[in-house]
Amino acid sequence: MFFLLLFSMCCLVGGYGCENLSNKNCSSQLDGLKEMVAHLLEHATDLDAPIENDETILMVAVRHGLVSLVKDILEQNVTMSIKNDQNYTALIIADSLRHHQIANILRTHAYPDLNCPKDIDIWDINKAAGKGDLENLVLLLSCGVNPNQRDSNSDTVLMETIINTSPTRLNLTMPIITLLLKYNAMLDLQDRNGRTALFLVADMYWQDSNEQDLSHEIARKLLEYNPQVDIQDKYGNTALQYAAFKGHSTFVKILLDHEQLTLNKNFSLISSINEEGSTPLMVAASKGWVKVVKVLVDYSGQDAILDTQDKNGRTAMMLAADNYEFHDISPEKPLSQSDNEETVRILLEAGANPDLQDKEGKTALIYAVTYNGFMQWSSQENITGKEEMVRILLRNGASTKIKDKAGKTALNYAQELGKTGERVVAILYKHTTDQLFAPIREMIEKNG
Repeated sequence: MFFLLLFSMCCLVGGYGCENLSNKNCSSQLDGLKEMVAHLLEHATDLDAPIENDETILMVAVRHGLVSLVKDILEQNVTMSIKNDQNYTALIIADSLRHHQIANILRTHAYPDLNCPKDIDIWDINKAAGKGDLENLVLLLSCGVNPNQRDSNSDTVLMETIINTSPTRLNLTMPIITLLLKYNAMLDLQDRNGRTALFLVADMYWQDSNEQDLSHEIARKLLEYNPQVDIQDKYGNTALQYAAFKGHSTFVKILLDHEQLTLNKNFSLISSINEEGSTPLMVAASKGWVKVVKVLVDYSGQDAILDTQDKNGRTAMMLAADNYEFHDISPEKPLSQSDNEETVRILLEAGANPDLQDKEGKTALIYAVTYNGFMQWSSQENITGKEEMVRILLRNGASTKIKDKAGKTALNYAQELGKTGERVVAILYKHTTDQLFAPIREMIEKNG
């Protein structure tokens, strides 16, 4: 009963703006609150017991900026390490509300042997990390500064450290990250787009860039602390989708190896889909990241990911056959047509069905025939690429008879290309003819 009355009085004091103790309207409420606390102390009541939201009397007093009351409570040797339902201690509450005077009092009480800075701002830790000032960072963390506070972009200091990482800062980045993790930096917090620290590492560099080893080192360090690898951002992507998008084959393998060690039977990272219905394999195939596609296919096991279809009915193979528009995405290594062709080969060899149709009825063969290529390529290169992709699909059993919802086959689309598509038309005609006369030839050969 005393605790309920105390909590009500604290709320009332806060509601009257009693953080300013000179406010005359607050005097009676504050006096009453002090009397209640004195009564509780006199009757040896446990001051560490939670009142509401797992907050103690000290936390409530801190939250409402009641300096003298905080001092009285501290004299009773209350436990300062207790956390509320948001994982905040009384000191973290004081820092987050910028109650500098109270924060100074709490620090002096909690860390009497440390020379803690006065009037610490909650962004001082960001500044120390950003400058690579490890000595100051250690002091701030040792003095109870919350490593999980967020900036205006909802980023924590760990997130900011990863975002600002560069090869020239490698000697600083890993010690900072290691230190933040030691002081309980939370790995599963999400920014305004739903990304965790692991997402940001996956998003750091492009395929084949010289800096990828750095992202792998950071990823391994984060995974030592067992973050959730199946968290999805606001668009439904996991960190694996991010790694697949950037062409990080080693990172993909690191994530999948970790998932196998911490198996979640209710969730398969490799078959996860985003809001567009795209799996990591689709993302990698659409970009022509051959190494990533190989890793995902090798790790797929019993997960039926080869023929998964997105919201538009497209498979990884369709996206690979039609992905030339994505070629110039990496400043380090623009993709070549052979990457797309190799991607399709891998999918076919793994057993992907080339004759599945999307919502418009199109197959991978139709996509291969109709892609226009990138403007930077010559017409001849487009034609050559189109021919080879068509040949690969035909050699692996793709049907030329399937019609889309417009009633057109791959051959019909090739014919519409006019002179540009003449050689593709010839390939399709030859294949159709060969298929038509194959039984006759077989019979002739059989009968000698």
